[in-house]
Amino acid sequence: AEYGAALDFSDKVLRNQLDLYLNVDEVALICMFLVEEQTTDNSTAHPVVLYIMHGNAAATSVCEVTNALTLYGNSYAYDLRLDKDLKQAMDEIKRACVSINQGPGVVVIYDMGSIKSIIDSIAMDVDFPIRTIYVPLTLVGIDLARRCAVESDIDSVYHATMRDLTFYRNESKPNMIITLCHTGEGGAASLKSYIDKYSHLNYEVKAMAISERKTLIAQVNELSNRYNIYAFVGTYDPKINGIPFISISSVFGHSSLDIDNILTFQNVDSISDKYDQIFDSLSESFTHVPIMKLRKQLPLIMDEFNQYFEMDTDQKYGLFVHIACLIEQLSANEPIERKKIEDANKIIAIYKDDFDIVLKIVRSIEKTFDIIISDDDALLILIIVKKL
Repeated sequence: AEYGAALDFSDKVLRNQLDLYLNVDEVALICMFLVEEQTTDNSTAHPVVLYIMHGNAAATSVCEVTNALTLYGNSYAYDLRLDKDLKQAMDEIKRACVSINQGPGVVVIYDMGSIKSIIDSIAMDVDFPIRTIYVPLTLVGIDLARRCAVESDIDSVYHATMRDLTFYRNESKPNMIITLCHTGEGGAASLKSYIDKYSHLNYEVKAMAISERKTLIAQVNELSNRYNIYAFVGTYDPKINGIPFISISSVFGHSSLDIDNILTFQNVDSISDKYDQIFDSLSESFTHVPIMKLRKQLPLIMDEFNQYFEMDTDQKYGLFVHIACLIEQLSANEPIERKKIEDANKIIAIYKDDFDIVLKIVRSIEKTFDIIISDDDALLILIIVKKL
């Protein structure tokens, strides 16, 4: 259907109205835009609750009480029997999550054990967010029962359990925010610097520039042993382990005074000048290119890219930060190590016209800032504007 629409557009609009003839490959490229993953409008949909607890009916009972008292009917249950095979349980929980999801995702309340690992694995396979809330009721009951069996002093049992309950509540590891960008560490480092400067949440912030998904997953999993990965912040959502994502446009599109509200997922109003926050952040670390010159020239460069390429807000912010950091790095006259781009020649062949446009704009950047931008760096820009 999408290819047919692309053919129809090519024939009735481009050929008849603009006298422009497209070959089969070019029509296929138009088709690719039509079949690109679409974001669902969740403005009228809501998240749902899924209780997962050990036992034959524990989750079901709590779920029934929740629905009876709220009358919303948006809570569901999965009873994890003690003799249930974990592989079978994972399959059933995954089907349950897919079935009850209305679009915005599922919040899972669980009691103990390997449920967190099961949900993390499921979250990597589905295309909607899953969040987990740890309520260790069963585990507290088990520990309390064991103490009651060996202790005779009720106050000793009570206070020991209360101490442990405080431990359970504060068991979480230190929170970490990972800032991400597709290419080079400049954008991710700028985000980290901005968050470190203006946030008062005292979260650890780590900048990462990894485009290989397997490598990123491995590093995130390794960090998860020591930290609670609170959120990704950057130019793209890697969709790993159900970890929330905050876009670069949300961070730089608001006042620095609102950074903690943004990081804690609260709604704030946008500011009028979307680039001011970026320039304020860059001015702290840039030493080789005048910020005033960037303030004057960079919006003009972005206007050129916007003239030729359709980009969403995150792409625009990501490209803006990437080009600014690239100019700073090249102005320093220091060698820059770049990872080899797989299928570079194939990408250039498929998007030859777009690459020529990027090269044209790149040449104007070179003249303005007296730098030399390699074809590899130009290709990285193409990857950003085409979201490859």
